[in-house]
Amino acid sequence: MCSSRIFVFSVVLISSVTSKPRIACDVDDHRCLTEGADRSFDEFIKGIPGVLPSDPLRLEYLEVDLPTVSYKLIGASLSGMSDCKVDFVKIYRKEKKYHYHVSCPHLTFQSKCDLKGYIGPQYIEGKGSTCKVDHYDYNFLFNGDFYRKVRPDNKVYFELLTSNLEIEAKGKVVYQVKDLFNGNKEKTAAVQDFLNEHWQFVNKLLRTPTMGALMKKYIKNINTYLSKVPVDDIFYQD
Repeated sequence: MCSSRIFVFSVVLISSVTSKPRIACDVDDHRCLTEGADRSFDEFIKGIPGVLPSDPLRLEYLEVDLPTVSYKLIGASLSGMSDCKVDFVKIYRKEKKYHYHVSCPHLTFQSKCDLKGYIGPQYIEGKGSTCKVDHYDYNFLFNGDFYRKVRPDNKVYFELLTSNLEIEAKGKVVYQVKDLFNGNKEKTAAVQDFLNEHWQFVNKLLRTPTMGALMKKYIKNINTYLSKVPVDDIFYQD
């Protein structure tokens, strides 16, 4: 009899601990918001029912015309997002604005590509070439407007209305290209050497249209996730 009472008491005690209600983050507490966003990041990246995985991010086709060079990407992918981390989340309640920063130790971009034009003084030309780019310590800084809405379930949900993107390339960016100039290995090697020697210039030139398109898919996935997971299930004190 005594042992059964102890068992019942233990079950009640464990139940009371595990069923303890979550304490929602104060919207002005950016540390709590950041911890909540980072805690749910792994689930978001892997995807849940109705939300696509975000690693890898894919682009079936992208055509870009810059002043000095034009390129097409076919079957592009960006992998490595699973290893990223949410560094900072800030919400401005009255202004309905947000900041959301993600840091990534290593991202790999791969695609078939058609290129023609000049990157700085270097002429580049290729059709059906293979392009691979490794990004180290690469950071995405988003900011914009958000919308707060209460659903019929009486829970609060967020939606990102706009997302302005800034990129910080804190580490090195390494380029690998194959089969430029109809397979001319000497010219291809010269272009690759130039790209890697001047990677900061090249990254700034090419990243806005390419990473911008990939991050639009990323933000779309975030909004789908936010439409399914209420705020209090993301931003709470651990």
